[in-house]
Amino acid sequence: MSISIYYSADRGQALGPEERGAIDACIAKHPPPAPKRRFFLFKGEEWETFCVYAITPRTKASRIFQGATKLSGPGSTEMWEGVQHWCALLTEIRRVVPDANWSVSVDDQEIVWDDEAMMYRPELD
Repeated sequence: MSISIYYSADRGQALGPEERGAIDACIAKHPPPAPKRRFFLFKGEEWETFCVYAITPRTKASRIFQGATKLSGPGSTEMWEGVQHWCALLTEIRRVVPDANWSVSVDDQEIVWDDEAMMYRPELD
């Protein structure tokens, strides 16, 4: 079974070069963490790299950013760490493009944006 975090942003104007550069810089600051050691020799699963889908002619006209990243790990603790890690990155990206309509979810569970703190606040159900 695979669980992923999904993200997208829509607005009437495409990303400009400065916005693209700022998003790339955010992504570069948040590489996937190295797997944690389990027991003596076994290493945990490798994290999937943050994935941004290309915008193509088949993409919804207003879509300016989209992607999905698999949440790795043998247990819920590791997946929760992944949700927190990628939400920190998505917070930075949303701050670069605050005027878009954003959607972030883990499978079908929406991740809440806190307008006051200007950050994603993942919550355990």
